Amino acid sequence: MNQENPYSAPEAGLIDQPDKPGKLYSQNQVLAATFFGSLICGALLLKHNFSAKKDELTGNIIFYSSIVLLVLLVATTWNISERANILISTLSVAADMLTAYMIYRYLLNSAFKEHIKKGGGIMSNWMVVLAIIKIVGVVILIVAGWIGYEVFIMGKEL
Repeated sequence: MNQENPYSAPEAGLIDQPDKPGKLYSQNQVLAATFFGSLICGALLLKHNFSAKKDELTGNIIFYSSIVLLVLLVATTWNISERANILISTLSVAADMLTAYMIYRYLLNSAFKEHIKKGGGIMSNWMVVLAIIKIVGVVILIVAGWIGYEVFIMGKEL
């Protein structure tokens, strides 16, 4: 209250409240996204965690290198026989899972534990499902676009 005007609002400052940390993806969520949605989906979740940790550079490096690795994998397996392609695909999923596990364990595990100690939360599993659906949707659009190009522009038959 002001002495000159008794009807004025009291002067009060805001109480300093500590910033509550946001939500991060857990290691199991990243591994599930990597298994069901490829390395790119797991890298997308890792990128979110690194962004929340204010380490944008590492998150970008992981995300864009996963795209390059996927393109290289598709390019190398394009003309390989079907049996070898199944073997390479299986080994690729195992390598993707191992890569996501090692990145999380060595670069994010201690930061995730600190995040939980400070009262930070874990992202919902539905957000992981949504990320997987997004990646699968993009892949379906790319494949449909490629098939449309082959059929309508190149004149090939299915």
